[in-house]
Amino acid sequence: MATMVEQKVSRAEERLGFTFTVDKGPCVESLNTAGLTFYQGQRVRKNNVLAVHGDIQAAAYLSTLWIGKDGLTKGQWTEIRKLLANENLAQVGVAHGLEECVILNHGTTQVSGGMMATTVEALLGAVHLAGGSEALGRVMARLGLIHNLLT
Repeated sequence: MATMVEQKVSRAEERLGFTFTVDKGPCVESLNTAGLTFYQGQRVRKNNVLAVHGDIQAAAYLSTLWIGKDGLTKGQWTEIRKLLANENLAQVGVAHGLEECVILNHGTTQVSGGMMATTVEALLGAVHLAGGSEALGRVMARLGLIHNLLT
């Protein structure tokens, strides 16, 4: 019987279209908004550190696509970058059912917009760590985080 954490990881993998094959730990961390969570006997830190990595890597991925498109302006980059704004990330997370995957503190019953945005950023960071830029790009495309100017 899978634990609650394992079930949440499995749901997240399904929604992302990405499987953490070697180590599920980064996925667990990316879903963890709780102060104290354990996975396989190890304490798991909150997802805010991994979210920083995800935000940076997602922006770098988009900027690489932007640079590769002749004729796009800095103003268009600003528009593209809005895909990674917290409000949009929260909407994307909810639209893909990722709120069901979040590990909450005991007593917390709802995933706030900020928690959802941080979780999506952290998931992007975990995917990048596990699968590199190519995997990150596939997941971002699946989530709708590639602007139409870049396709």
